[in-house]
Amino acid sequence: MNHEEAIAFSREGVRRAERHLELDPNHIRALTLGAGALVALGEPERAREWCGRAIATAADSADPSLTYNTACVYARLGENEAALDALEIGVARGLGKRDWMLHDPDLDGLRNEPRFAEMLAKLS
Repeated sequence: MNHEEAIAFSREGVRRAERHLELDPNHIRALTLGAGALVALGEPERAREWCGRAIATAADSADPSLTYNTACVYARLGENEAALDALEIGVARGLGKRDWMLHDPDLDGLRNEPRFAEMLAKLS
């Protein structure tokens, strides 16, 4: 896939997320996945806002995919502490995606962080 195609897919992802959010402004999956597409489109403030809405909406959620997807967005934005915080919550809630964490390019900026290594060790 070339850059133009990736941007087109990201635009389509945001468009679809916005449609879901019209029906349910607190649709967690639309917020977190849409935030990832917003990062790709160069809209970091909007991506942060959508992540914040997802976290606030699902503060008591046991769904580790919420925290994982949020961690990916924060990591892509270079906000390593926020990304690590989200991953730690996910691991505490049962996130067991060690292979994903090892190979997900979204998390490349976290690989040298001691907290990241500690989380991976917990998942071995």
